Amino acid sequence: MSENKRKVVVTGRMDPELLARAKSMAYWTPGLTLSRIMEEGLRTYLEELEKTHGKQKPAPGPLRNGRPLDMGGMK
Repeated sequence: MSENKRKVVVTGRMDPELLARAKSMAYWTPGLTLSRIMEEGLRTYLEELEKTHGKQKPAPGPLRNGRPLDMGGMK
């Protein structure tokens, strides 16, 4: 992805130990940021998922927070 594209802010929950490791790596690696670690990690993970499951279509609408408990359908 080009660095001049507009970025968006995301929020989420994370294992505190994982976050501490990432912050430490960003601090001690010149030029590295926490945002870059998260962006590149997500990109790498998605590329692996796409190799296994194929590329997915875009979501049909806005996604709700969390994962639905009943994957069979909405009530």
